Amino acid sequence: TGFSAAIPKSWTQADASLLPIPSKGAVAAAFIAPEVRYGFSHNYIIMVDEIKSPITSRKYSELNHIQTTKNYLEYTKLQDSVITFSDTDTSILYVFEARYNKTTSQMKFLQTAKVCGTKVYLLHASVALGQNTKNYEKLFTSFTCK
Repeated sequence: TGFSAAIPKSWTQADASLLPIPSKGAVAAAFIAPEVRYGFSHNYIIMVDEIKSPITSRKYSELNHIQTTKNYLEYTKLQDSVITFSDTDTSILYVFEARYNKTTSQMKFLQTAKVCGTKVYLLHASVALGQNTKNYEKLFTSFTCK
């Protein structure tokens, strides 16, 4: 509730209660691709949190990204670019390669944020290293507040 987003037809909704609990906020929705590659499926997770003071989507994305870089054992930023949602709101899309710890494989991640009134939605996708990210960027731009 509170948003709509395009999802690939073959993807299924994951049980958010089976996912790790975020350090802030909650998982609003999670979707996974049917194919398992490199021990995982590509996925798209939408997290939600309440905001206490006004902030733009772009600024929230920037601040979140600073914290994100601290959460990984290895981290390499590949891209940071302006993303425009269908309502013309803008944010920063970060694409990076990282790994959580010594036992996990390195993956490619995409992250951005969208503020909707007093809520902020963090859009996060995990994909294989060689994956082109353009289609995932389109999924993110389809995100709209209700």
